[in-house]
Amino acid sequence: PSHLNAEELVDELNTLLLNGRLNQKSRKIIVASVLKAKNFEQGLHIAQKLIITTPEYHTTSIVMNSSGNRPQIKAPPVPKKRYKALVHIMLNGGADSFNMLVPYSGCSSTTSYSEYSRIRGIAAVLQSNLLRVGAGHPQPCKQYGINNGLRYLYQLYNQQDLLFVAGIGMLIGPTEKKNWEKLYAGKVQLFAHDKQQTDIEQVDVFQKYAGTGIGGRIANVLQNNGYESVTLSVGDVSEFLVGDAPVVFLDPISGLQLLHPVPYKTRMNFKTVLHLNGPTTFMSGTFGESWSRMIHRTLNNGNTLNSALKAVEITTAFPNTPLGNQMRAISHLIKTREIRRTERDIFYATSEGWDMHLDLDDRLKILFKELNNALRSFVTEMKEQNIWEEIVVVQTSEFGRTTTPNTSGGTDHAWSGNCFLAGGMVKGGQVLGTYPDISEGAPLNIDRGRIIPSFPW
Repeated sequence: PSHLNAEELVDELNTLLLNGRLNQKSRKIIVASVLKAKNFEQGLHIAQKLIITTPEYHTTSIVMNSSGNRPQIKAPPVPKKRYKALVHIMLNGGADSFNMLVPYSGCSSTTSYSEYSRIRGIAAVLQSNLLRVGAGHPQPCKQYGINNGLRYLYQLYNQQDLLFVAGIGMLIGPTEKKNWEKLYAGKVQLFAHDKQQTDIEQVDVFQKYAGTGIGGRIANVLQNNGYESVTLSVGDVSEFLVGDAPVVFLDPISGLQLLHPVPYKTRMNFKTVLHLNGPTTFMSGTFGESWSRMIHRTLNNGNTLNSALKAVEITTAFPNTPLGNQMRAISHLIKTREIRRTERDIFYATSEGWDMHLDLDDRLKILFKELNNALRSFVTEMKEQNIWEEIVVVQTSEFGRTTTPNTSGGTDHAWSGNCFLAGGMVKGGQVLGTYPDISEGAPLNIDRGRIIPSFPW
């Protein structure tokens, strides 16, 4: 009701939202903030937004405050080790990577370009639209073709800064035509977007490290071995980064989202939230104390990162595309490495729209262009920062596509595919794994061109 004064307003919200558990110290802090409001509506917003930052709101225990302030969070030590970063780009939807890397020449009869073209039909890439490269590693073909929509990948390959891994996919053990259905039944849900994305991002099909991602576990190992390590997402929420430490999220367009509990021009700032989450006695609830410690660390880290991002700028122009904006954000974060005092960063970015059940050729051209141009700008900026040799980019997708087309000019969910790795220290210029035989009777061709991988994630 609008007739309530500040104390009555806070007491009513305390009853409605916290079952009357708000401690007296926090009550006084919120009342004081409400009294600074210009009108009732503003005071109501202030009270609501402050109450939902309290430990009482996020737990059901009693919170008992002690005097004083929480100790300052110490900054990480000055790095002693060389900085390195892993950038994971997930092509969500199941990319048709058989049109990313294509047999070209010097092939056996069942793995030749002519056989590829016959089987792929309307989904095939014309040989004139391929950029020829040497396999650089024992493969069924001596030469392969990179889609000419990925001209910068071709350039990196020839500079030996990029390699492909052929025939890669989710495997749980030695797999053949005769045993795959029985082997995977009840363990892995093949050909399903969400399940395969989870499997790729966790790389833990037997749930030995349940609930964590491979990127998060890498960060755990690094941290346990004395490396200051951070996991950061500029794409979406991802299981890839889940580990012991919280994940840093940065919106590639609007930047870092700082906590600003009151959207009005008042004198109040995040220090009010810190006071609401002050030190507690040993009799206070454990979960409430955990929340308060976490919000202190989050606010501190957020403000440190915000200051770091404001302190540096990048000079390279990036395409104004979803992936281009993400790679720009990653480049910006990498440039803050010295201010953040980090030694190892693990990044996650996503590209959407790769589930091409129709109009494969036209849609691939668009997304290959986006991928190509975003990677070009990223590598240019890394070289500008003189850090390219300390970066590795890993591209994945939840599964490959059928080698045969459907009636809509697209391809469907399958299994094996191809991916690339790029970096200044990558031993590039080669195709690793084994490029599959996609002919109808091939040993790894289940049906309709769904190929069993020969190389696991």
